Amino acid sequence: MLINHMSTPIDQICSNLAARIDVSRDYTVIAHDNLYRAGFSDSYIFSSAYQRGLARKEELLAAYEEVPFDEALNGEEIMMPDGTSCFRITASVPYRLDRSDPDMLPALLCEDLTLVPGIGPATAASLRRRGYLTIRDLAWHRRFREEAGRVQHRIDEADRRDLLALILSRHSRSHRLAFLAGSPPEESDLLFFDIETLGFFSRPIILFGLARLRQNRLITTQYLLQGVRDEQTALQATIDEFSPGTVLVTFNGRSFDLPYLQERCAYYRLPQPVPPQIDLLHHSRSLWKDRFPDCKLGTLEAKLCGTVREDDLPSAMVPEFYAAYQQTGNPGPLVPIVEHNRQDLVTTAHLFGLIREVYHDR
Repeated sequence: MLINHMSTPIDQICSNLAARIDVSRDYTVIAHDNLYRAGFSDSYIFSSAYQRGLARKEELLAAYEEVPFDEALNGEEIMMPDGTSCFRITASVPYRLDRSDPDMLPALLCEDLTLVPGIGPATAASLRRRGYLTIRDLAWHRRFREEAGRVQHRIDEADRRDLLALILSRHSRSHRLAFLAGSPPEESDLLFFDIETLGFFSRPIILFGLARLRQNRLITTQYLLQGVRDEQTALQATIDEFSPGTVLVTFNGRSFDLPYLQERCAYYRLPQPVPPQIDLLHHSRSLWKDRFPDCKLGTLEAKLCGTVREDDLPSAMVPEFYAAYQQTGNPGPLVPIVEHNRQDLVTTAHLFGLIREVYHDR
């Protein structure tokens, strides 16, 4: 596929943006013996990883100099209903998620007396010692029976969104019940989501990564920008993936990925998706913050999944790799961006399964 290099106003904007990315960075390069400096920067890269990244960029530029875009990225250009197009990459890996017990959540909710307004942990413990083991048992309690009846009715109605609202009115988002209530009954409604951007907010998203479970496989779909001008089309293609019933699963997506997506939609005056969301970062911290040095996705991937990435591209260097592609038309620097994003999706899916397994076994 040939890239059109005819000069247009949007081409000039893209060129200027690429130049700015090349000279300004949103991270600090530090030496390993200056670890204390990491506390003064929101994002940092050790100098050894930075040098490896620069060397790999040059290797990729040499290796893919004569390789067509679609061949290098193993994808295809797809046409949208409005006549625009965007580049889509699909892949799949084996993945099995055991089905959850549909009766588990109602039983756990009935056992949580603190869901009843006015009952805290101490009062709940006192009530259990007196034989009130479930919310239904409180129907015989003079003080709490009316509130307990209303909560029990909401549990019996089994509206997932209402149950999640009930749980979040009494517990944090990292609570086990919040995870179980937020998970859809059908695994096909799970949508794993991760983006790659040209920096912090107000810069374009250059790669939209999504993944769904289908017949014991994880199907990844990535929309990659061939140029910044394609962002609106890729945004629309991504929004179209948010079907009714979809529950978004992310890692730090509540603070970054989803707000970033919504901000870019607002920029183009597109409808902003507001799907139910499970952010695995909160649950990971709740489960493993005392076990591992940190709860970054890479740490959890290595410690829990046993996966160590070789030659992985640091997220902070994504903008300058994309800038190298824009300046040369060589697709080589895009290859590790796509691979990095795809592995993040796979790890997020595996982490979801691990967390659900832990919560089911408690």
